[in-house]
Amino acid sequence: MSERWISFPELEDVIGKAEAEALCKTFGGLSKYLPRKPDADHPFAPIIGMQALADLAAYTGGWHLALPNLRRPEAEKNRILGMLDDGRPHQEIAEECKVSERWVRHLAARRREAQGQRKLPIGV
Repeated sequence: MSERWISFPELEDVIGKAEAEALCKTFGGLSKYLPRKPDADHPFAPIIGMQALADLAAYTGGWHLALPNLRRPEAEKNRILGMLDDGRPHQEIAEECKVSERWVRHLAARRREAQGQRKLPIGV
């Protein structure tokens, strides 16, 4: 899966503030595929309208778009760290805590760095 994260200011520049807020409130923290030429059946269409959807697709279509989560996940930080300590999978933690997997991976990486651990190479 090819994923591209888009920041809120970047999203706002492409589709406008109201549309960016609506999209992030609905799909924030999730990764959704955005084809290069979406149709009216795409899940973003009823939220942001076809013109904003076309603008977004022209900007970053063809990727799984990771949308920013406008909620403040700091409140869940200690709970997430505890779940990481228990060895729970990132996706499971994200779903249960209603945060993005990206945030969970970020916290896991910060914890490893603080403990002086390096990330293992892929395949090890």
